[in-house]
Amino acid sequence: MSERSFEEHRWPIPTILLFLSLIVGFLYLCQLFEVKQDDAYISYRYAANFLNGNGLVFNIGERIEGYTNFLWVILISAVNLFAGIKFELIARILGLVSGVSLFGFLFLLIASHHKKGQWLYFLSGSLLLLASPALPYWSTSGMESAAFALVVLGALLAEYRKPSLTPWLLAIATLLRPDGVVPLGAILLHRLYRDREFPWRLLLLYGVLLLPYALFKLLYYGELLPNSFYAKSGVGLEYLVSGLEYLWFYFSTAGLYGLVFLIPIAAAPFLWKRYSLLYIFIAVYLLYLVWIGGDVLKVYRFFVPVLAPLSLLFGLGTKALVERATWRLKAGEKLAMPITVVLLAGLSGLSFYRGYSHTVTYRHLEKALVGKMEYASMMLRRYMGGDFTIAASTIGMLGYALPGHRVIDMLGLTDRHIARHPENIPGLKSTWKERRFNSRYLLEQSPDFIFFSTEYKPSAPAEQALFLHSEFRKNYFPIGFPRENVMRWVSIYKRWGVVDMSRDTVLPEVGFPQNLKAGFDNYNGGEFVDAILCFEQARQFLGKDYFLLNYGIGRAFYRLNYIDSAKHYFNRAVSLNEYDWHSHYFLTRIALDQKDTAVANYHALAIARLAPWLLEEARRQGIGLQEGLEE
Repeated sequence: MSERSFEEHRWPIPTILLFLSLIVGFLYLCQLFEVKQDDAYISYRYAANFLNGNGLVFNIGERIEGYTNFLWVILISAVNLFAGIKFELIARILGLVSGVSLFGFLFLLIASHHKKGQWLYFLSGSLLLLASPALPYWSTSGMESAAFALVVLGALLAEYRKPSLTPWLLAIATLLRPDGVVPLGAILLHRLYRDREFPWRLLLLYGVLLLPYALFKLLYYGELLPNSFYAKSGVGLEYLVSGLEYLWFYFSTAGLYGLVFLIPIAAAPFLWKRYSLLYIFIAVYLLYLVWIGGDVLKVYRFFVPVLAPLSLLFGLGTKALVERATWRLKAGEKLAMPITVVLLAGLSGLSFYRGYSHTVTYRHLEKALVGKMEYASMMLRRYMGGDFTIAASTIGMLGYALPGHRVIDMLGLTDRHIARHPENIPGLKSTWKERRFNSRYLLEQSPDFIFFSTEYKPSAPAEQALFLHSEFRKNYFPIGFPRENVMRWVSIYKRWGVVDMSRDTVLPEVGFPQNLKAGFDNYNGGEFVDAILCFEQARQFLGKDYFLLNYGIGRAFYRLNYIDSAKHYFNRAVSLNEYDWHSHYFLTRIALDQKDTAVANYHALAIARLAPWLLEEARRQGIGLQEGLEE
């Protein structure tokens, strides 16, 4: 290589230092937002079953494609097989490498149009990406989001630097996520716009590369689309509204009420010639998000693939607009650079601030959920034997920590019947975006346990629908486990009787489960009087008494310090359901406080008979029944 050629390829020291500084900042944010995402454990269970010779399945013997990241599952399986590294660590490393590489690819994309020594271009194009909490969150989550974003950016970069690589990278992106068809569509549109003819060769090569994968899916699963497509997707006004809400939430928080999009739009006359591909990609991707109804997971997951190109257009657009605004000033050329840096730093910092609390909140909730599911799985393995089935509305960690057990996804992600034959119950409203469920089919499976994500409270529509069935109310009652040093219960509905759906009657309206949920919501929010009113209203809709209503009212009165009223309702609860160990527990505490040893012993013996594992686990953890087992 000649000296001149070497100089052309060498990156200047300021640009290298800038890149390294961005990487250090990104890794710090990864540590700050580190999380274990429950959905990642779905992939881990598929990988574990695959390596154990059970096939690429979630439940042994059920060939259902309940994942949407084929290549990710294969990658973590291969690394585990040859290196023996745990799935969680493999996924974390791959995510971090993908996040770091995303900045590298972005620098290469900027270098395609600007000299490497013009560090301001690289700073401008990268600041918003660094300030996006979604990237470090999903890079550490164990999911494929960062890797998918990297390959998508690689395909966009290839279009500028080596278009022959584009179909290969698009095929890899599609193997990582079916959403890979979106950048394909954007690139096809851009080539059609640029060349005035449809790029059949690109489309044909892309199809040929994915043909073996398509044949595998048809032969192994019997269908091309993953089961999760049927479980989560749909067409209709409610999906469009949900998609617009999803888009607006990003716009109004990290998107600074659309400013991160308005600046690139305003700068389009100056950037379109070079970056029309990025504009088209972002527009197509946002339309796609609206069409599919957004995402069920929080923290802007589906925006991760557009963060890098959006950051570039936002930064370079800001720089271009500042230069145009100052060019008539005498010192305009000298003022443009500091104004650009200050403005970009301020806006990027504000974007980070607007998205920070949302990210931290859901990081905390997700870590709590995964921890609860892991603990519940451990307790079930320890005390409930090795042969049971369990249904749940969140199946990631639960499924991974219960290998060999049949786990039924109440939302249909890994269940073909629920995904394709959902119930439609008018008036059953929820904030959950997962709309597919089939409560009758679930009860016909007669699972030994049903685990609600919010334990006693029916939160998801799939959970609320169960309470409409008399066979659920008759046969499923909660059991619980005390958590070490947390002084809280983990509660799971256990089947105590034989489910006979020929005897099942269904409530004609949803007022009962909706008011039951509202009662627990108010209780958790400290609104104890409102909780009592909701539980009483639920009783009116049910038309008969029910132990859980009395238990909830008893809890509310107990917190209000109306002990006699609390005792009355707890006694009503155990008279209706002898398995209500939790009411027995509170009656034990009340009796001990009132120095009534005989009554305390009666209820303590009931707990020992109905839930002996509670006492055993309390002794194992060093928690006393009276002193430690708090609600």
